[in-house]
Amino acid sequence: MRNTHLLNNEIFSFEDVYKGKSRLNILAHGEKVNGVGKLTAGSKLTSNGSRRMEADELHGVLSSQYNLSNYDNIRTIVCYSGDGGSQSFGAQLAKVTGKTVKSYSGPVYNSIDIEGNTAIFNKELTDGRYDIFRKYEFSDELTIAKVNPFSFYEKDYWTFAYNPVYFRQSMLI
Repeated sequence: MRNTHLLNNEIFSFEDVYKGKSRLNILAHGEKVNGVGKLTAGSKLTSNGSRRMEADELHGVLSSQYNLSNYDNIRTIVCYSGDGGSQSFGAQLAKVTGKTVKSYSGPVYNSIDIEGNTAIFNKELTDGRYDIFRKYEFSDELTIAKVNPFSFYEKDYWTFAYNPVYFRQSMLI
């Protein structure tokens, strides 16, 4: 994880290398609304105070921080971002960016504490060290659970699935 940005409340972006090429990643919370995956700005459910961010708004924010022509792919590490077919968040992001977007259907279980890292980034911003801190390459690399990490007795064991979904602009026209 390098060139990390806190884009909004609990919405991160960072670069990594995928199949030898630079990839832009979005790490955030998401929810499914009427069968369609949506990105939420904040960990609270939207009925409790957070808001949804649409793909075109995220595209504008990303464009202000990154030269998107440097990336062949974008990955949304966002629960439900692949749900809803052409109306999903991942599909809409592919449409507005012109990039192939890898999203996930259903929940995404990963190793990064979004809320904790948001607090750290906000403290560095307050202390005037944000620009230095965001360039730090995290030693704890992101991992996404591809096999069920839960005990047979845990509720999440029964609903776990690893379901990546790919969206290409050419598929959406």
